[in-house]
Amino acid sequence: MWWRRKRWEKKAVREWEGYHHARRTPLDQLDSLVVELIRIAERERLAASARAREIGARLNRTGGLPAMETAVRELSYWHPDQRNSLSQAWDGVGDWRF
Repeated sequence: MWWRRKRWEKKAVREWEGYHHARRTPLDQLDSLVVELIRIAERERLAASARAREIGARLNRTGGLPAMETAVRELSYWHPDQRNSLSQAWDGVGDWRF
């Protein structure tokens, strides 16, 4: 019954994508640094981005670990595949640990 499995997998993917899409905060309501992270994630892997690391350091200075966690959560709604990449980029910035 492979067709049932395929149908179930497609449904699961749609629900997962819908969940993330529904939880997105509109870009005009986000902090400009978070918006910049989202834009960088559209072009490249965040782990390789020096600018992403700079943004992490700036968020750490202004709001500490809670600000960084908020940025990761918002980014994961827009680009769930980039969450680990951002954690790698921020490893060692303030109290952030990958």
